[in-house]
Amino acid sequence: MLRKIFTLFMLCILFTGCTAKEEQEQANVTLKVLAWNETVFNRQYGNFFLATHPNYTLEVISIIENMEPMTDITKTIEELLVKENPDVISIPMESYVVLKDEGKLSSLTKPLQGANFDLTGFSPAIIDFLRDEQGELYGLTPVFTGQALYYNKSLFDQYGIAYPHDFMTWEEMFKLAEQFPAVNENHEPQYGLYHKDSSNPFMMALKVGESSGLSFNNSEHITLNTESWKQIFENVTDYFKAKVCYDPNQVPSSDSMKMKDIKDMEPISYPFLRGNIAMALDESTFNIFAVKVTPSYCRKSI
Repeated sequence: MLRKIFTLFMLCILFTGCTAKEEQEQANVTLKVLAWNETVFNRQYGNFFLATHPNYTLEVISIIENMEPMTDITKTIEELLVKENPDVISIPMESYVVLKDEGKLSSLTKPLQGANFDLTGFSPAIIDFLRDEQGELYGLTPVFTGQALYYNKSLFDQYGIAYPHDFMTWEEMFKLAEQFPAVNENHEPQYGLYHKDSSNPFMMALKVGESSGLSFNNSEHITLNTESWKQIFENVTDYFKAKVCYDPNQVPSSDSMKMKDIKDMEPISYPFLRGNIAMALDESTFNIFAVKVTPSYCRKSI
């Protein structure tokens, strides 16, 4: 259902223009690294690497410092790859997919095998996602964040509705959300679904479309005017009009005035915790009762 089943915050990948092995075996080695921000990279990776590899020097090239306003990050990265010819790059998952598909990354498969690098500590699903169709691995990630569909078991039991199941499609999830009344027995608003982007239905529709395998642009044109995109935008619009989806913009502002202390912040920041929403699509760090979302889920989407 979701294209971004998890977010790869940083991917450390060897670029095709990396220095030769003989050069790296010299007493003093300089590695050129392309990363989002030099300070952040050094804090997360660089300082530790230098502490354990005293004969190395890192030259970090900052992506953010080279970005022009309104410029696509992947385009900036591709330009810097040509200009700077880095040895290692640390980039977002979206850019990794593009560069991998364009054949601009070196495979890590043989180097890892030669170094007897143990991949058993990595999630198999993550490693499979990072491989290409030939099984070659082009990057590794130290962290990832999943997304999951959470549901309010009490509400499902109250209305006798079957629980969500693994590998649901967007269409199945929305149809399930439609089964819940718009108001409860106390005549209070009730919703079938909360999405973390529900404050912006346009962005939510984009997420639905992208995770369904659609792209809203290619190298030359914007492609939102296709029949598939039209159907998704119409569906999302209809669900909001029918109040199936929770819309924070429609919640009276007076609700925020009811917050008396810090414990009241959670229901305001996380509407699902109020108890009047049947399902919520949110990060895996939002720990309640979850239904897993996996890549095969994504492939089954509309």
